[in-house]
Amino acid sequence: MEGGRRWEEMPADCLVDIFRRLGLHDLTLSVPFVCRCWRRVSLDPGCWRRLDFRSLDFMPWSHFSRSFTSCYRLSSLSFSAFMRFVVARSRGSAAELLFPLSFGASIQDLTFVSIK
Repeated sequence: MEGGRRWEEMPADCLVDIFRRLGLHDLTLSVPFVCRCWRRVSLDPGCWRRLDFRSLDFMPWSHFSRSFTSCYRLSSLSFSAFMRFVVARSRGSAAELLFPLSFGASIQDLTFVSIK
């Protein structure tokens, strides 16, 4: 594009403001794989203040689980492992956590989250 601006040239704080409005699916499976700039910005704790797990399916055969294990080269995915992954990405800035009602979080998960 001649004379046009590119997404990766957008100031990081603007991208963080956009990314923080995305769900965990997009923050883990889409944004980091667009370009190096977006990956770097997606690691900003500001993107991870609201952790809503309710729309994610952690069954091994689900599209989300298969995509996540493929992208991150894992053999399997559990709710606890994913929760720890995104809580680590938040680096203590998570202010809201929404757990799925179908199976809920274990006491170990809740303890981990409260400490972090």
